[in-house]
Amino acid sequence: MSFEAAREISVIIPVYNERENLPALFEEIESLEKSLRASFEVIAVDDYSTDGSREYLEEIANRLEFLRVVPASENMGMGGAIMHGASQSRGRFLFWAMADLSDRLSDIAAIYDKLREGNDLVIASRAMPQGSYGGLLGWKSFLSHSYSRIASRWFGIPVHDVTNAFRGMRRELFFALNLKYRDFTLSPEMTIKAHRSGARVGETPTIYRYRQAGVSSFKVLKMGIEYASLLALRFSPMAKLPGDLK
Repeated sequence: MSFEAAREISVIIPVYNERENLPALFEEIESLEKSLRASFEVIAVDDYSTDGSREYLEEIANRLEFLRVVPASENMGMGGAIMHGASQSRGRFLFWAMADLSDRLSDIAAIYDKLREGNDLVIASRAMPQGSYGGLLGWKSFLSHSYSRIASRWFGIPVHDVTNAFRGMRRELFFALNLKYRDFTLSPEMTIKAHRSGARVGETPTIYRYRQAGVSSFKVLKMGIEYASLLALRFSPMAKLPGDLK
């Protein structure tokens, strides 16, 4: 990554059949871009959409200089799309956000501040004071909140929300953790591995907004089983972090 090509912030957004949500999403992104005092890029990974999402992204990229569209040749899943987008990124700090409007993108500024204060990973927390699960429904909310409480105690992680995908991290940390999962389990896997490896993990409050259009690809039973399997990481070797993360 050359100095000329580098950015301070890369926001990676996996997109799978979110055409109805994209106009409002990019209204938020444009507001964020104007308010952030940092070099900035958005990498939209079209995860083999079939509803016109890719065509919309490519059209709007002609107007937005900070937007890069990275098409996938097959459906990779949320985690796989994020991994693919990260490999194409140029940012010193990497952020993830969902395309379904569930994330309050203005919170990226607060996450960025905490990263600059010395944290290696900062999670937008729905479970800490001033945060909220908002419109998250039924079993999804129960699974996420319950698992976060269990995992935080089991591993001693000093945050309230282990599972939320909305987060920012140092680039070096992302590539040091040997992440395995290519679906929504990538989020708690990263949190657990980062903490166990000695990375500094922080949080800032956010309010979750349940999607207004489209269909979620989150599968409660499948994710519940995978989340539970992560508890075995307590007995696995820790990843070796780069020297400047220790």
